[in-house]
Amino acid sequence: PPVSALCSANPPSVVRGQSGHVYHSKTFGVLLPHHEPRRLAILLAESSFFDPFILLTILVNCGTMAWSSPVDPPGTPKQDLLDILEIVYLAIFTVELVTKILAYGFIGHTHSYLRDPWCQLDFVVVGLAWAPIFFPGFANVSAIRSVRALRPLRALKRVPGMPVLVNSILQSLPALGTVACLSVAFFLVFGIVGVSFFQGALHFRCAEPGVSDVSADSFIELAEAQADYDAETFCKSDASVCDAPTSCFAFASDPEGGTVSFDSVAKSIVPMLQALTFDTWTVAMFDVMDAYSFWACLYFLAAAVLGGMFIVNLFLAVIFDEFMRAQEANAE
Repeated sequence: PPVSALCSANPPSVVRGQSGHVYHSKTFGVLLPHHEPRRLAILLAESSFFDPFILLTILVNCGTMAWSSPVDPPGTPKQDLLDILEIVYLAIFTVELVTKILAYGFIGHTHSYLRDPWCQLDFVVVGLAWAPIFFPGFANVSAIRSVRALRPLRALKRVPGMPVLVNSILQSLPALGTVACLSVAFFLVFGIVGVSFFQGALHFRCAEPGVSDVSADSFIELAEAQADYDAETFCKSDASVCDAPTSCFAFASDPEGGTVSFDSVAKSIVPMLQALTFDTWTVAMFDVMDAYSFWACLYFLAAAVLGGMFIVNLFLAVIFDEFMRAQEANAE
């Protein structure tokens, strides 16, 4: 029966609201759905204005968070207004939290407050907002203050279709783990192959005279000092490409600020990520082609096709499949 049945002479022990939430069992071990103040909390939570008002509050709160700035001096009219609004927001969100705990029950049964992941997020955000008030020493803890950034996430539950999308992503995490293992194998195999063929080749570049006299106390300082002599022409495969007075020299660092490197499997992850995401991956490919061989392009093309066209789409396929299942379940 609907929640309006709670106002009848013989109220039922189980009711379903327009939101789809089922109200049953006891809150705090004593309050049945028709007992006060739980009945009022249920009617308030299921009222037509409750969720829109909370959503509006969240959106306005997001606006004031974007308006505030850490460089604003205290005591200004703007900062005073923001401080007052923060108290108002916290009061509204606390009333929402208490209302839902009374209506749903706290944790004792299937449909209780803390059994809902969205309510768990609300509980953490609101609870940590109260922490600096009860414990003033927490007021300057950046981790506590940063939790405010989670408030916009609370609006996702109230956007049509968004809970289904978010829940489908969460439900797909186990299957995504399998795809992630495949991705690790991809990086490992291509990293080993890349190191086997291209290790050290990118260090050899044409250098201006005097580079051999450069010395430094650290690798970073040495790389920065040698950069002034780098002609940016690869010469590992053919030293004759260096025009006089330059000569082929093994620089300490790899090209492109060290981001293109096959000195180890770990360092090869960066160019592999570029190939997998198609993000400036041709820069790394042309560098290796110049330094090693024209046929190095086959290595990068294979990584781009297998990684960018298959592995990335596997992630999307898993999420899409779970999303379609969630939609079918909701339709039923």
